[in-house]
Amino acid sequence: QSEAVFAELEAIAKSDAGTTTDLALASARIGRREFADALKAIDALAAKVPEQALPEHLRGQIALANNDTAAARKHFEKALVLEPTYFPATAQLVALDVAAGDAAAARARLQAVRQREPGNSQVRLALATLTRQTGGSAAAITALLEEAVKAQPANAALHAALIDEHVAQGGLDRALAAAQAYADRHGITARVIPPPERVLKLQAYADNFR
Repeated sequence: QSEAVFAELEAIAKSDAGTTTDLALASARIGRREFADALKAIDALAAKVPEQALPEHLRGQIALANNDTAAARKHFEKALVLEPTYFPATAQLVALDVAAGDAAAARARLQAVRQREPGNSQVRLALATLTRQTGGSAAAITALLEEAVKAQPANAALHAALIDEHVAQGGLDRALAAAQAYADRHGITARVIPPPERVLKLQAYADNFR
């Protein structure tokens, strides 16, 4: 029965100039680890959007699932040739660099994106994560997140990350101040949270901003 559904979807995809059905087919096949059929769906998707990075990114995901990191890297790099600002491919390459023990390459890759796209919040979060993964100091992580919040004060995810980092470091007063600053900026009613519930409430506070 499922193959009949797939056949019907494939027929729809062939007759439709859009890409929604192709992407749904590829995602479903990948989820079922039916990679050969997934690649066929991705080929159909790529034929419709040859200028986009997504098909190469999906091929890279399949290569990773098959433990072929060399092929995965080539697909992610090709995705970035097509769309240099496609951050999911950058993130995958960073992960591959770290897994290969080349944190310097990962950092250089992210720094290049930050220089090219100063408004990219994803790269700022990724730099903070990489700094944490590679044993960077708490001060360095906090500085990256504070810089990110300063650059994009309306970005809730960045504020949440900064609050979480303060909590993780035991900087409860700083976490409270960061939470209060976000609340004040966006007109959210907030109050000072006394111990011993402070940490739990701050975590819930940060979760509400995600």
